[in-house]
Parts: sequence; C-alpha cells; structure tokens
Amino acid sequence: MGGPFAVFKMMPGIRKLWSKAYGVTDEEIRELHSALDRHNGLFYLAAAAGFVVDHQAQGDRLDFGGLFKAYRDQFPILVGGSDEDPFEHRQVDLAHERLGKLGLRIERLPGGHLTTHEQPRALAALIEAFEQGAQIAQNSAAVTRRRVALRPAAEAHTRSARCSPRARSGSRCHSS
Repeated sequence: MGGPFAVFKMMPGIRKLWSKAYGVTDEEIRELHSALDRHNGLFYLAAAAGFVVDHQAQGDRLDFGGLFKAYRDQFPILVGGSDEDPFEHRQVDLAHERLGKLGLRIERLPGGHLTTHEQPRALAALIEAFEQGAQIAQNSAAVTRRRVALRPAAEAHTRSARCSPRARSGSRCHSS
C-alpha cells in the first residue's frame, strides 16, 4: 500500500507533526515515511481517520480515568504531552481537568506531536526524574510499611522494658 515519498510529504498534516519552530527536513520526513511504509503502516495511518468515531463508540472501554483510579495506588503514573501537539493536546487537557485533582502527574515537553523526535534529551530527563521520584516514593512507602510492621514488636519491647519481671507478675505493670 506504500505510496511515493513526494505524495506523502505533501499530505496535509505531515509537517504539523513537528512544532513550527523545529524546521523539519525532507530527510526526517523521508525517515518517517520509511518507518510508516514498513509492515503496512501507511494503510493503518489511512485507517486511523476513523479513530475518533471508534473512540466515541468505545469510550467506556478506552477510559483512562478508570485505569488511573484503579491503579494509582499500586504504581506511579505520568502522562506526557507536548506544547504544540495539534492532535493530542485536548486529551492531555482533559486528563488534567478530570484527574489532576486526584493526583495525576502531567508534564508537557516542548515540541509537536513528534516531540520524542524533536526533544529526545528532554524526554529522557523527564523519564529519569519520574523514575527517581518513583524510587523515592517506593522507598518511603517501604519504610512506612516497615514501621507499621515493627510497631507491635516495638510496643511489646517498650512495655517489657518499663516493667521489671517482678512488676510484670504483679498489678503495677499494665499493658497499654
């Protein structure tokens, strides 16, 4: 189903995948074309035109809010978007509006829909910071779990330290 590069690069929206300031080259557009042309990707690109209708028809099944609410306490979640994405910016705005108050972390990177291509270092830094934050949170939660697990043993130790063996057998030592 692959089409010629000359037609692909003139398609409406192809240059909009990158931010206006990026200055995409023909070589980069050719690389995208090559990647999409493999394994019938251009066919799926054409078929994606029906995505909005499909999404509206299956909105409950594709609801990110339900996934976030179900799993937010089990692992950290980060939604990434880009400043100039002409296609997905509304989804990121809606996620922030609906789930930001519930603790969803949302970060925006500079660039367009292909910000991963435009800003690979910024994306890597965001992922690294997210991972470090997740590790800190995980370590903090582990310490809290250890404290909770140790509390009964520590309280028993404190009670026995407060009472001498003779007092424990008598009425002067009360458990708290």
